Amino acid sequence: MEVSLPGTFDFLNFIGSNTELEFEIINNSPDPLSFKIEPVANEPGDDMVPLSIVSYTLEKTKIFQPLISFTPTSALEPGQKLKFRLALRRNEIMKNEVNNLLKIIDDLGNRFYIPVFAEKI
Repeated sequence: MEVSLPGTFDFLNFIGSNTELEFEIINNSPDPLSFKIEPVANEPGDDMVPLSIVSYTLEKTKIFQPLISFTPTSALEPGQKLKFRLALRRNEIMKNEVNNLLKIIDDLGNRFYIPVFAEKI
């Protein structure tokens, strides 16, 4: 599994005017691959970055669903990519800045941790 983040960063940065970011998960293995994405706190009790998964209806209407945990309904086939768009719920940020990690784990046991940063503005 490969995770491709926007730009040249190795993190998701919702600082400034960024309210939505998209990244890709790519299956580079020769077999179908399942995975799970979930936010995790840096330390127990830390405030988390409030994120929603962005999807679209057939009529191109945006749907926002709070990110608690996400597992695709079907495995990624070899070479297949999945674009994953997240939106920041900035009005729910209580501190000036918050950060946490997104953990991505596949069915082979690989784990990826993506730092996520956001500010209240």
